[in-house]
Order: sequence, then C-alpha cells, then structure tokens
Amino acid sequence: MFWIQNHMVAPKEDALSCIDCHGDQGRLDFVALGYGEDRAKALLHMSQTSSFRLTGITFLEGVNQIEIAWEVSSGNQYQVQYSDDLSDWKNAANGLLQAEDGQQSMQWSDSITDRSQRFYRIISTQD
Repeated sequence: MFWIQNHMVAPKEDALSCIDCHGDQGRLDFVALGYGEDRAKALLHMSQTSSFRLTGITFLEGVNQIEIAWEVSSGNQYQVQYSDDLSDWKNAANGLLQAEDGQQSMQWSDSITDRSQRFYRIISTQD
C-alpha cells in the first residue's frame, strides 16, 4: 500500500490522544487485529497505566551523545531500550530509572559511536 504523506492527518487541535485507541471506548478492536485476549486487554488499558510524554531528543554533535527527556509519574520505573534494526531490543546501560515522589521529568543520555542508525524506546513499568 502506498499512502500520501499528508493523508488523513488532522490539525493538532483534533489530534488523538492515547486513550482514543487504548481506552475502554477505544477505536481499535485488538482481538480483531489478531492479538490474543490477554495482550488485547493490556493494549486496551495501556494509556491508563503507562502513558507518558516525550519532551525532547537532542543530539550533542561535539561529544557524540544523544539525550532523551520525558515526563514521568511518581513511583514508576522506566526502562530505556535500544535497537540497531527495530527487531532485537536490548536494555540500555544505566537505562533502568526510578521516578521519585514529586519528580515530573527524567533525562537519559547515550554515547553514539560510528553507527549509521540506532533506535530507542522507553517502557514504563509499575512497581
């Protein structure tokens, strides 16, 4: 399938939030999409337990370092993971972070070597 880049992109004031798809009245039927019952239930309630917002990604060229920042919820743990090919994900060194009471944001950085690309994701976990 080939889609034009701006196909069905809403203005920002009409953009969807996580709960629009991952809530009790969400738009997606995860079982119909092929997920098992347990995984479908987890996906349906994902926005209520692990939603957070990425607030910045900065590449510091002089020191070959990337910094990632995001909003956090008190008491949650966050695991930063990386992949060079989007299929094999590994936990990043020093990437397991605990949000303290009252903490609102978190930052993590990684040194970049001569790789042509690297992908990152952050997983929120409950204690």
